[in-house]
Amino acid sequence: MVDVPNPEGLTEEGTHFGKFRIVRKIGEGGFGVVYEALLPGPMGFSKRLAIKKLRAHLVDKAPTFVESMINEARIGGLLHHANIVDILEFGQVSKQFFLAMEYVDGITLREIIELCRQRRVMLPGFAIIDIASQVCRGLHYAHNFRDGMGPLNLVHRDLKPTNIIVDMEGTAKILDFGIAKAASNLYGVGKVTSATGTPRYMSPEQLAGDGMLTPQSDIYSLGLVLYELITARSFYAGETIQDISPQITAELPRDRMEGAEAAMPGCRPILERALQIEPTDRYEDARAMAADIRKLGQEYPPEADMAEVIARLKPAVELTRTQGSTGSGMPANSDLSMESVSGPRDSSSSSRGSAGDWRGFRGTFSGEGSGPRESGRPEAASGPSAPSEPSEFTGYNVSAGWKRLVLPVVAVLTIVLLAVVGYSVISGGEPGRDSVAGADGAEETRDEIPGTPVSDEPTPAVEPGAIADPTEPTPADPPAADPPPPEPFVPDTPAETEAKMETETEPVVEEPPPPPPAQPGTVTLRTRPWAEIYLDGTLIESDIILRQYPVAGGQHTIRLVCTAREGKEKTFHFEVDGKDVKLGCWDFETMAACVQ
Repeated sequence: MVDVPNPEGLTEEGTHFGKFRIVRKIGEGGFGVVYEALLPGPMGFSKRLAIKKLRAHLVDKAPTFVESMINEARIGGLLHHANIVDILEFGQVSKQFFLAMEYVDGITLREIIELCRQRRVMLPGFAIIDIASQVCRGLHYAHNFRDGMGPLNLVHRDLKPTNIIVDMEGTAKILDFGIAKAASNLYGVGKVTSATGTPRYMSPEQLAGDGMLTPQSDIYSLGLVLYELITARSFYAGETIQDISPQITAELPRDRMEGAEAAMPGCRPILERALQIEPTDRYEDARAMAADIRKLGQEYPPEADMAEVIARLKPAVELTRTQGSTGSGMPANSDLSMESVSGPRDSSSSSRGSAGDWRGFRGTFSGEGSGPRESGRPEAASGPSAPSEPSEFTGYNVSAGWKRLVLPVVAVLTIVLLAVVGYSVISGGEPGRDSVAGADGAEETRDEIPGTPVSDEPTPAVEPGAIADPTEPTPADPPAADPPPPEPFVPDTPAETEAKMETETEPVVEEPPPPPPAQPGTVTLRTRPWAEIYLDGTLIESDIILRQYPVAGGQHTIRLVCTAREGKEKTFHFEVDGKDVKLGCWDFETMAACVQ
């Protein structure tokens, strides 16, 4: 590998950029490009990173962009939390400034929302709860961070779906503190008096250009993001401050609140509190908002692990990225901020289903990366329960079956009709013979023995007076008397029909009895140091140990969140059936089982 001159700030795949080897471009914005890169080392060592590089021509022409990147590096270098993307290095190669960041293999909320909107299916309620809770934890950590000089007084100022990414393990992470307001900002970045950010996700005070923003501004932005996750629609229509400002009123639009409540029952109080015009009327901090979100989560118990949710979405997202429809998983600070609002807003979400429908979501996203539904597929699959594959009972299979049956059915009906007509005129013709008009109007004759079964095979032509049934030899001359009339059809009685059905049905195979339900039991678990303990998504008030904590029988999940260790987490899956389940001890210092 050799360094390739890039006078325009372009970096090609497979080349070196300083000490990094570029793998591929994964995002691009108005003033920066993001690459997947490797940091090679001795003896085969290699570190996977994301490199965000400022375009070289902007360094002299627009120094504000450089200041913004320096601000992001200074703030991001201080923040280390599970729900915030780590900034690892800031530097310069020739005139090209760059940030080396933690590489996140995942999907942005913008991509998730757009994909759900395209497929007309809603994100499951438990997934919305999980993502929103994690973002709250990351925000609370950032808002309350203190360095050696005291509180940082950090406000993100650009919280939006593009700047939140969920990795393949289901961990949500906040991106891009480039325009964040903080006490330690260099060059006064973040202290401007004009509105800075993405208008559709700004708080009212941010739209007004208030330079003294508080964490409640980010809480308002998170409320807008939460609304969009629930409804797959933007709260505000438009892209500029002039578009958005007239839509802000003291009373929240009823149609939007009712639409969100219909999509996810119970969410309205959270949205209404987060989206108050006055900052003091909103949640006092992100932790208080997270508490209400977790309480709502009791109505949406986890039906799957978040990793499975993302795994089902990822192939479809990769397909849309290939087609160039939704942008990258690690966007630059970006032109993607002005996303389009698709379709007219309505207050009803019935056409898209409601949050919490895991079955419909799972059926739509099979995890195999199929593209958008073909236009020829049945639109009965427009709701969340629509399967991603065509049913064997619809479409081509049934019509093909009918095509195969048409000719035999028509032939049988024609023969039956001819037999009935022939018999009805038998008294006017020669005994034992039918007279049928041919195509030229002349009569064609053939023998017919009443009572013989109708066949769909063609009846061979016979000479007048010939014997119709060769197995019954008769004299050459026709009989003098008319043949006996056919016996009248007498249908079976209900009892006879039921008896025949019973004799024709297959023997019923008795299924084994279902296993007995799992019995209640207990669980024992210990942590080092103290951690928040969530049992099936509900916070348990406890210290560092659970001793024979009572739980219902069946499958359960425990998630540990160690706030004292940068929000490190550990999840246990276990089953209870009448006994105490001992999960042992977990050490967040070593991220391994405790050594007793």
